[in-house]
Order: sequence, then structure tokens, then C-alpha cells
Amino acid sequence: MRHEAGQAINPAVPPTREVALLSGPYGNYGYKVDLDRCRTAADLLGWIMHLSEKTWIKPRHIAELIQRVEQQNGVKVNRAA
Repeated sequence: MRHEAGQAINPAVPPTREVALLSGPYGNYGYKVDLDRCRTAADLLGWIMHLSEKTWIKPRHIAELIQRVEQQNGVKVNRAA
């Protein structure tokens, strides 16, 4: 598996940093997003684009990720009024 920068990701290695665990398509499984890779609004947008390619992703997953990144990393997201 690779992320957008082309670096290999080993899903067998547990993350050592804070992650957002989005509930997965089959209940007991989740999808981990390393919050250290979401330091800027551009990083967050990249993850949103990546996740949007998943057939099981729902708006609540995106909202959950945005909320976690805002809380953990202080990234500000402009919201429509």
C-alpha cells in the first residue's frame, strides 16, 4: 500500500503516533489516518480526496476526520454558514 507521496505503508506495523480511527465498512474493522500526516489544510484535503475513493466512505467519516484534525493539530476549516 502507498500513500500519495509514494512512501510505502506497512499496515502490519502499529502506528506510534496519534491516529484517527474511522469506523470501517464491516463494523469491527477501522481505517487509520496518521494525524501527523494532517498538519495543514492541504494535507487534510489530500486525505479527504483519498478517502472519497473508498466505496464505503460516508459523510460522517469525513466529518469525523475533520473534527479530529481540528482538535489534534489545530487545523482550521472554513465552514459554510
